[in-house]
Amino acid sequence: MTPAYGLAEAGVAVTFPPLGRGPAIDAIDRAALARRGRAVPATAGDRAVASDVLQAASCGRPLPGYQVRVVDTTGGELGERREGRIEFTGPSATPGTSATRPPPGPCGAGPGWTLVTSATWPAVSCT
Repeated sequence: MTPAYGLAEAGVAVTFPPLGRGPAIDAIDRAALARRGRAVPATAGDRAVASDVLQAASCGRPLPGYQVRVVDTTGGELGERREGRIEFTGPSATPGTSATRPPPGPCGAGPGWTLVTSATWPAVSCT
């Protein structure tokens, strides 16, 4: 099994992990994500109580020709392990669907980028 990130707005996968790697799971502190929007790696103590940990599979790195970034509500690019909205650009990007077409104003995608409704956090250590 190989998790990848594909979406209707791209018409094909945007990210893909190295072939043969298998799933890489990021285990984070659920409370830190909920309270501070930070994907803090879970500690051994957190892992002892399953409800304290959120696990997500890494979807790898962007395919050649694509760029992916995570932004805040003003369109500012966020750093690693900060929760935000996904924007991407690439050769198969569409103008979006009616559900994902960015609204006018500060919450829309940057020029040349497509805003996706998904929320996520980038974690280079898991790609």
